[in-house]
Amino acid sequence: MKRKQQEQSNNNNLVSEPSMVYGKHSITISTSFEEMNESEAKAMASISPITHLQNATMLIRKVYAEQLKQPMDKTLRL
Repeated sequence: MKRKQQEQSNNNNLVSEPSMVYGKHSITISTSFEEMNESEAKAMASISPITHLQNATMLIRKVYAEQLKQPMDKTLRL
């Protein structure tokens, strides 16, 4: 009886994490900067140009989020 109660209390303390939290990315360890640069270049080459543009746009929107919230001044100054 006590064993079942102990198992239930242990199960209540467990945290179940969703599988979507962790991606399929792996960590690679390079022995030199040249090896690291080469592996990064291969990874970038495997991504489509459209994905590159989407990633760049997303990064720009994150970096300049506050500036993008403010209305732009559209007057031309010559």
